[in-house]
Amino acid sequence: MNLRGVTQRFSRPPPYRTRRPGQSFILKTRPRISVPTGRRRKERLRPAPPSVRIVQVVAEFVPRRTEVAVALESDATGEDLLKALRLPPDAHLLARGDIPIPIDEPLRDGERIRVIGVVSGG
Repeated sequence: MNLRGVTQRFSRPPPYRTRRPGQSFILKTRPRISVPTGRRRKERLRPAPPSVRIVQVVAEFVPRRTEVAVALESDATGEDLLKALRLPPDAHLLARGDIPIPIDEPLRDGERIRVIGVVSGG
């Protein structure tokens, strides 16, 4: 014990919190991690070449209950839809109506695809 009645082990801050000479604050004032906001940039669709046909697909997110219209190429698959929505394919299932579809199945024009987020863990 020292003169203040505190053991040496607890009298100093840990080394990762010590103040260095010339450093005014121990804590950083700027955040290091950027948190995404709810706003997204407006994405502009580029005009497609005349030989490429565009397919309009409506993606319905099941847990969030939101819908997004996505324009894809005519030979687009479920994997292309998930890439356009920037979602990981291993964490989402696709369903046409109530029937699950494989990720490599081609999509048709004007159909509604349910995107179901998969939750796992202990």
